[in-house]
Amino acid sequence: MVSSLSHPFASDDCNILNCDITLDEIVQVMKKLKRNKFAGLNGIKAEFLLDAGDMLHVPLQIVFNKLLQQGYLASLSTGVIRALHKGGDALQFENYREITVGLVLAILEARLNS
Repeated sequence: MVSSLSHPFASDDCNILNCDITLDEIVQVMKKLKRNKFAGLNGIKAEFLLDAGDMLHVPLQIVFNKLLQQGYLASLSTGVIRALHKGGDALQFENYREITVGLVLAILEARLNS
């Protein structure tokens, strides 16, 4: 039953389907970003968001809530496929595996909606 679902940050006047993203949610999700990962198509790495610290929390909250309200969050779902060398002879195709590198903002958005 949908009405029995609870959202950890939900207030009395919103539910999980129409509640704005809170500043606390942004802070908690940003803490989970990992350093030393590939940048996505936009070139933004997690380090940029982490090193900017508190300066980006409110702007990110505004951006994500606007995207959510206007139905554009799916537009963040773009990724690029890269070959990652697993080891061994770098000239051998089988020594690579594919990874999809998404936008750091899409990773934040996915975690906010999970």
